[in-house]
Amino acid sequence: MCIPSSRSTKDPPSIEEKRARERIRGPPRHKTAAEQELVHRALSHQPQLRRFDSADYFTAMAADKEKKSFIQDEEKNHQIDDFLDRDTYTRVLDEDDINEYTNAEAILYDLNATHNKDFHKSTSIAWAIVMLALVLRWGVSLHPYSGEASPPRFGDYEAHRHWMEITLNLPLQQWYQYDLQYWGLDYPPLMAYIEYALGFVSRLVEPNSVAFEISRGYETPSHRSFMRGTVLIFDALFIIFPLYLLLWRHPERLALVLSSPALVLVDHAHFQYNSLPIGCTIWCLWAMKNKYPALAAIFFSLACNCKQTALYYAPAVFIFMLLESKIWTLTKIAISTITTFFICWWPIIRAGAALDALARLFPIDRGVFEDKVGNFWYVAQVFLRARDKLSQTNLVKIATGLTAVFAFIPCCIAAFRSSFFINISQKSTIFALSLHVSALAFFLFSYHVHEKAILVPLVPLFLVPETPPLYTSIFSLTAGISLLPLLIFEQSTMAYLPILIVHILTLDYNWQLHNAHWKFRCALVPFIICHFLPLFIMPPTRFPHLYSALLALISAAIFGISYLASAFRLINITSSCCSFAVGDASSSVPTHNNKKFQ
Repeated sequence: MCIPSSRSTKDPPSIEEKRARERIRGPPRHKTAAEQELVHRALSHQPQLRRFDSADYFTAMAADKEKKSFIQDEEKNHQIDDFLDRDTYTRVLDEDDINEYTNAEAILYDLNATHNKDFHKSTSIAWAIVMLALVLRWGVSLHPYSGEASPPRFGDYEAHRHWMEITLNLPLQQWYQYDLQYWGLDYPPLMAYIEYALGFVSRLVEPNSVAFEISRGYETPSHRSFMRGTVLIFDALFIIFPLYLLLWRHPERLALVLSSPALVLVDHAHFQYNSLPIGCTIWCLWAMKNKYPALAAIFFSLACNCKQTALYYAPAVFIFMLLESKIWTLTKIAISTITTFFICWWPIIRAGAALDALARLFPIDRGVFEDKVGNFWYVAQVFLRARDKLSQTNLVKIATGLTAVFAFIPCCIAAFRSSFFINISQKSTIFALSLHVSALAFFLFSYHVHEKAILVPLVPLFLVPETPPLYTSIFSLTAGISLLPLLIFEQSTMAYLPILIVHILTLDYNWQLHNAHWKFRCALVPFIICHFLPLFIMPPTRFPHLYSALLALISAAIFGISYLASAFRLINITSSCCSFAVGDASSSVPTHNNKKFQ
């Protein structure tokens, strides 16, 4: 509601009005930087706005939907709504309204004080969660790693140490050719350069750790601490820090993602550097949310050049960048992407090793899946013997077609709808959910998938605001439990059980899982059986891996249902938002104000 005035808004306030304000408000105060920014924003939309000391600031802040999201007291919120017209920035003040205005202004300052108190509280809690997450990861890293004391091939720990060795001691053209039967380098160029840098530091710390051809299986407590420390540093810089920037106002969600068993166990127990590609993708999401599309393209290009599993996100990133941007922005995105890839690949191309690198990045001859992974192809192998009956060429074609259909279609629909109707906060939500859907489609249907790749669709799920607690809880626990056969093989169950318990307690604290819906309990029953049944009943001699296979099949069923639920939710969200936006556009709200909130 706009308060009428008996005189024009262009007339300066009278002397009596100024004196009345001074009596009520006291001496004038200097505006903070935040207040000045809000005043500037209000005046840019309504140049004729009367520049009272705090009326314009109050009007701008009340009209800003994002700032109002901090208001917790509904009664005070209603008082502000009654006092101001939310559909306009114009504030016309009359002498009779001075008391009413002052009361409303006092409400605002009280709310600001509450917000500042909540700000410091959220920051302190978020920092405490970060410290606990680092301690948790360091504790997990004290347990056995992949292939520890298991010659002749050892495991992923030895693979990364070996890559440090060959990148440091061999010319670049031999990086992707040397001894492919042992642990041939099969990561993109950027990760190879990082391995070179780590090998250089490792030689300074412990020269024997990267001695050419005589350091295979090198395992000492000091070098183990060095290797584990590099994983922890990368995790802190590329996972924890960007997650803190995105979720510090929501410490409960920050605690959920940082305590996720799969996110902790794969890198810090098994040993990998998944924090680099996933972290660069989180930075890409941060850049998209803050309207830096060229920077987002650079971050995602870096993610793809760290590990090829970052391509799981490619459909969502490509479609959103294509439909969200104008011609000039698209040009900047294209230049940023091409430049980043060129910088990463030019040394490899100049050395004549580009074809060797591509052959190692996409290993067609290594099969459609590895170990017991909970996806479509493992289920098809168990019940239909698809891997045995179909040729490798046909498997690649079918996998490519299924992945393209299930990854691109939901993302295309969501991106097309959101590009026309939805505001920036809704777009960032839909983009994060699209990353989850796209990556989950790749995990389920693409060629040559590891069970550890479940990390890729897991992390974006925690970045989607207002995710249904039931869905997030089941998916996160399933992602962690699906790694149990791998962790048993590597003797890391003592790390698995505590982190699983910590995550369940975190979920219960946030969402009261002990009062959960019956669907959650039903989803947990098969996993409980798979955990405890092997302790009492040995598997048949004919099927020694029966329980591992059952766990993979159950996980595949839950991941398949999760894909359908998330894809449907993605399409449903964009459909609802489009209907809401179309309804707003046809209403009687003035056009210039309606654009502000769309």
